Amino acid sequence: MSGVGIDAPGSTQLFIGNEAIARGALEAGIGVASAYPGTPSTEIMASLISVAKEMNFYAEWSVNEKVALEGAIAFAWSGLRVAVVMKQVGLNVAADPLMSSAYTGTVGGFLIISCDDPGPHSSQTEQDTREFARFAKLPVLDPSSPEEARDMVAELEPHVEGVQISAPFGKVDFALEVFEALGGWTDREKLVLP
Repeated sequence: MSGVGIDAPGSTQLFIGNEAIARGALEAGIGVASAYPGTPSTEIMASLISVAKEMNFYAEWSVNEKVALEGAIAFAWSGLRVAVVMKQVGLNVAADPLMSSAYTGTVGGFLIISCDDPGPHSSQTEQDTREFARFAKLPVLDPSSPEEARDMVAELEPHVEGVQISAPFGKVDFALEVFEALGGWTDREKLVLP
């Protein structure tokens, strides 16, 4: 595991794209993360789960993408910043609550990370999440490198409360890049859940 949870602003670290996305979510101050595993998105949630307890946020694997999205949106409605992670075909499974969340909005930031798999290398079908976002009338982040993915998640989510979709594709998910860590989360508030 890389230094996803290391709070050392200014340090230089090596990340794969999925770890960079997890790092961006931490820097954005997420309170909850949920996901359903599936390549090319699995490492994002694995990275978040590995630091959730020490960084005082809640993270869980869900039984499917729809359950992951529905649980996450409940936390976003309560005002927490939330990330939900899945592969592109999982967005089809979560389509019903996705479309509803697009018009209900949220109180807290709600980031849906749907990793595309062009080719496809590890999926049944090829799908372009950007088209799904256009259908739902949701903004989409389309990073071209691991550092850009981290920056988009870290810098956009805290400022835009509501539903956003990030659609990194296979070449970003597993690309390696060295960049400077932002960090600065040592005084995160303790998340208290029932």
